[in-house]
Amino acid sequence: MYVGRETPSVAGIINPGAEGFQKLFFGQEEIAIPVHSTIEAACAAHPTADVFINFASFRSAAASSMSALKQPTIRVVAIIAEGVPESDAKQLIAYARSNNKVVIGPATVGGIQAGAFKIGDTAGTIDNIIQCKLYRPGSVGFVSKSGGMSNEMYNTIARVTDGIYEGIAIGGDVFPGSTLSDHVLRFNNIPQIKMMVVLGELGGRDEYSLVEALKQGKVNKPVVAWVSGTCARLFKSEVQFGHAGAKSGGELESAQAKNQALREAGAVVPTSFEAFEAVIKETFEKLAEEGKISPVKEIKPPQIPEDLNTAIKSGKVRAPTHIISTISDDRGEEPCYAGVPMSSIVEQGYGVGDVISLLWFKRSLPRYCTHFIEICIMLCADHGPCVSGAHNTIVTARAGKDLVSSLVSGLLTIGPRFGGAIDDAARYFKDAYDRGLTPYEFVESMKKKGIRVPGIGHRIKRGDNRDKRVELLQKFARTHFPSVKYMEYAVQVETYTLSKANNLVLNVDGAIGSLFLDLLAGSGMFTKQEIDEIVEIGYLNGLFVLARSIGLIGHTFDQKRLKQPLYRHPWEDVLYTNLRFAETVISAVSLVSGGMSNEMYNTIARVTDGIYEGIGMGGDVFPGSTQIKMMVVLGGELGGEDEHSLVEASKHWKRDKNEALREAGAVVPTSFEDFEALINVTFDKLVKSHVMLVFLYFLLLSKAMVAHNSILTEPHEFVEGMKKKGISSARTRAQMVPIGFLFLEVTKQEIDEIVDNGYLKGLFMLAQSIGLIG
Repeated sequence: MYVGRETPSVAGIINPGAEGFQKLFFGQEEIAIPVHSTIEAACAAHPTADVFINFASFRSAAASSMSALKQPTIRVVAIIAEGVPESDAKQLIAYARSNNKVVIGPATVGGIQAGAFKIGDTAGTIDNIIQCKLYRPGSVGFVSKSGGMSNEMYNTIARVTDGIYEGIAIGGDVFPGSTLSDHVLRFNNIPQIKMMVVLGELGGRDEYSLVEALKQGKVNKPVVAWVSGTCARLFKSEVQFGHAGAKSGGELESAQAKNQALREAGAVVPTSFEAFEAVIKETFEKLAEEGKISPVKEIKPPQIPEDLNTAIKSGKVRAPTHIISTISDDRGEEPCYAGVPMSSIVEQGYGVGDVISLLWFKRSLPRYCTHFIEICIMLCADHGPCVSGAHNTIVTARAGKDLVSSLVSGLLTIGPRFGGAIDDAARYFKDAYDRGLTPYEFVESMKKKGIRVPGIGHRIKRGDNRDKRVELLQKFARTHFPSVKYMEYAVQVETYTLSKANNLVLNVDGAIGSLFLDLLAGSGMFTKQEIDEIVEIGYLNGLFVLARSIGLIGHTFDQKRLKQPLYRHPWEDVLYTNLRFAETVISAVSLVSGGMSNEMYNTIARVTDGIYEGIGMGGDVFPGSTQIKMMVVLGGELGGEDEHSLVEASKHWKRDKNEALREAGAVVPTSFEDFEALINVTFDKLVKSHVMLVFLYFLLLSKAMVAHNSILTEPHEFVEGMKKKGISSARTRAQMVPIGFLFLEVTKQEIDEIVDNGYLKGLFMLAQSIGLIG
């Protein structure tokens, strides 16, 4: 209960077979209460919780209550259910008393400690709790058999005293787990309680235990008591009141006898129930006059927000909706699709196409339209196990995954390369036709843009072997559609594309896309704006997704029915290569001697993975291939200017060529005999450091960085010298990344490819996956 405390009093909920958390309001905030599947688990998780409230039905209340009593941490068990077998109740009571534990109930509404917590449904709503001052402790202890009368008495006591400290309804069954006297004696030992109010009822002899306690002087605080049921004497026959125990079995069990016995034992007993409030007030005021009670200082209870649904119904607030739905409504007696009741859909014999027309297009299309939709679904339901969608579904199903996972794995392959071209085909065909382009102008304009014509082309079908599905769709449309202008235009486009290649036929995507345009335009039920919106949103690809789901589900069931094992792709169907991401390939470039070139090919092959390209005199020192990561240059002995074209200026001509190249940044051996060893060392360092460092370097790049070269080092003087001499062509410009004394070539093309292919997004997705998995 929130009103009088800052933290929840409920530690956990036990719901057999379920675990997790239950959302509940605590004041203005929502909190999550742990849910446990067993009593044992709950008690282990919350060792300080000592009260168990049992809301189970009478069929299982006894067993679960006994299980709770056997937990060492549980001190009190409250049983809400009525009708618990008396034999079970006796066993619970005996076990509880022998283990110094308390049972409240059966057939109780619970109890409340004002300002602290309540058990069960006692005290009613928040409004009643505030009205009865139960948000803070008072000075009165109250115990009753009747739960319903407890709420009435909380109100009565609050009007004439400073409120209750604790109230308990022990339950109205014949054998309650605790008695009136048990709680009165307990109240007598609580310093905050200054007086007790007891409400009994006819039937049973529980009140006489309180009479004995009063006579023996065990109670030294005032007790105001009343036993209800005095009207029973007005009936000629025995009367059974609401509770199982509210039945007089003789004079001693009558309300009159009990009231007289309590009065004689020292309790304050009114002459009637109507006078009960007055004697409670009188007793309280007397204690206050004697200084035995210091009335509780009244505090303002915290404001408890009204539940949203209650406030909306009362017209106090209005709340915005979170979802807009225009296609279906389930608030009435039966669901409606676009305003059409479910019963009408069944009674009028609507088919799947009709349901799609209602839910997708929000109107009832003519029967030829819905029949066409159904034909499309039938023709696109499956296309064998070898297409990408079916293959993915089969592999996933064979991995032991469930139906939904297998279906989704196949659906995720649908896109521009598989089944996702229907919308594009409709979009481009419509645009070309509406603009009056000839098939030639349309195809050639697409070619200039570098875009393949969607809906044209097939891996298997040819001009002399048309797709049967396309023929069936065209035949149906020519028979039933008012107009097939878009389809005829698509056929004209096909005629032109077949003149270029025999496999550029109108495929099923193109047929459905063009014919759907004819359906929308020819039905007269859609505006031009609506047609454009339908194509743009992706309705037509939705048709393929819906249809192919039938086949993918079938493939899933097929694999599970056949009990197929985990799929592993055969080795012989994979091209294995030694290429790595940043493969080291040598370019051997000879500027002078062809004979020496052959010698160098042999040398390089011995100490590296071989050459990529070998060039004679005049060759480009910087080949454009991104596969070349290291260059080997063999110059002449004396004279000539070719080598000095590798250096920055002509002033180096008279200097030693090797020295000039070394100063320019090249790796130059001290002698020709060391050439092979130096090539070997350079290659080894490239292999060991190049792959990982360059790969990590790539991942840090962004398009902005690449555009401004902000992250790349300036090209070496050696490269700049080459550029100034015009030896390095525009196609071979390289961004050079120095690692040690090596140059690792990272071309602009490579960087652009890495960025465009989403490497950086992949890194972000990988990082986010860590959190999402968590």
